[in-house]
Amino acid sequence: RGYLTMSCQGLGMAYCYGAVMDNFGASGMAAVVLVELGGNIWLTIVGNGVLASLWRPPPPQEESRPIVPPQPVGLGLRQRGQVPQQEAAVGESSMELTGSPGLEVDLEMIATSQSAPAVLQDPLGASSAKIKAPTLSWREILAPIIRMPMLWAAVLGCLFNVIGVPLNYLPLKILQTLSQCFPPLLYLLLGSVLRFRLGGHQYLEVLQALCLRCCIWGAVASVVWFTLPLSFQHRVIIVLICASPTSTTLLQYSQMFGYDAPRSAMTYNLSAVLSMAGIHVLSHSMVAR
Repeated sequence: RGYLTMSCQGLGMAYCYGAVMDNFGASGMAAVVLVELGGNIWLTIVGNGVLASLWRPPPPQEESRPIVPPQPVGLGLRQRGQVPQQEAAVGESSMELTGSPGLEVDLEMIATSQSAPAVLQDPLGASSAKIKAPTLSWREILAPIIRMPMLWAAVLGCLFNVIGVPLNYLPLKILQTLSQCFPPLLYLLLGSVLRFRLGGHQYLEVLQALCLRCCIWGAVASVVWFTLPLSFQHRVIIVLICASPTSTTLLQYSQMFGYDAPRSAMTYNLSAVLSMAGIHVLSHSMVAR
């Protein structure tokens, strides 16, 4: 549930910035920013974070290994009936004292040590087969969400805009440089966790998530296009927004809460490829009208 929710909920709207800016200019970008700050950022960061933490997978089980007690020295020699001279002398002395050969005592120890692992194989029994993720408090759930840099950047940007902080060339240049570093660093992260040798079940889950995402956001775009009394420009912008890929929080929360990282990376990559092709086709076809 957590994986499907993160795959379908929220939009990576940065992919539609170029198409909106080229076709509609600053007014179109203002509409995109309002949609981003008005709802999308809270779905992708807060909503996905809460649901991902509540529905996170249980921790992996540790394989039970047999507990083998230490075996006596010279075990292989004793099993073959070859006893060193010093130990043979000790065996003779023990036979004189106890009336039983030392070799027989050693064989009894070996038999006991070989039967011990069957008893100590799984000390937890059947109770270790079912492991559930521990329940987290709301403080533990919200703590990683509050530490997300994107959330603080959005809040500070809105605050600066409301109080009327004047724009300065140097901070804007720094922010522009950082924004240009984002795509290569993101794809570097994707390349490091991407695995093509996924199992058939994992590929089926990726296909299921992508199909479900296309159905949900396709329905939203259809409702906006055919029913809402908006201008042509705003309807086109919303359709392009709905064609955006899944959010990068899918990758971040998958690493944070123990989801299948290669599966999430494959989902994001396929979603980004489909989104880039869809935005290109939609922007040229609808704007040409």
